[in-house]
Amino acid sequence: MMYKKLFRIFLTLSAAYALMIFYMSSRSEQTGFQKIGSGLIQLVIDTVNNNTLLKEIGSTLLYEPANYAYHNMDKVMHVGLYFGFGVFLFLTFRYYKHTTIRRYAAIFAIIAGLTYGIIDEFHQSFIPGRTASIADVIADGIGLVLAQVLIIVVIFIRELYRRKTGTES
Repeated sequence: MMYKKLFRIFLTLSAAYALMIFYMSSRSEQTGFQKIGSGLIQLVIDTVNNNTLLKEIGSTLLYEPANYAYHNMDKVMHVGLYFGFGVFLFLTFRYYKHTTIRRYAAIFAIIAGLTYGIIDEFHQSFIPGRTASIADVIADGIGLVLAQVLIIVVIFIRELYRRKTGTES
């Protein structure tokens, strides 16, 4: 019974998240998230450029990724948004009633998320000032895969801890 309740909760959260993505991709102007993200990344770039110590110790570790992200904020936003979407999709499939879907929740989350990403790009092609892009779908996929990898690593570490301590949850 708990699985059914959790499935409904995560399904609702996944649907709400999908609606948020749809809303954001329906807008022609830059969103507040993009403005905040650009500002934070610009802060990192300025900090690296204005700090002698960071320049001496090899600031390219910070500067190059921050500079790339600043100039490709759209892709960074896609990765971040679909990372979150991937987490909700994983949890939705993880609490589904069928064992096979639960076992392969990460794969189903990637498939469902990519399908939604493709549909969203098609939708964007009808919005003035927006275009559909295969690069955006790739960024969506990267976010989805990163979410699944992180979740699987957390589950693996938790399982190792349980075995080491002999605890069950």
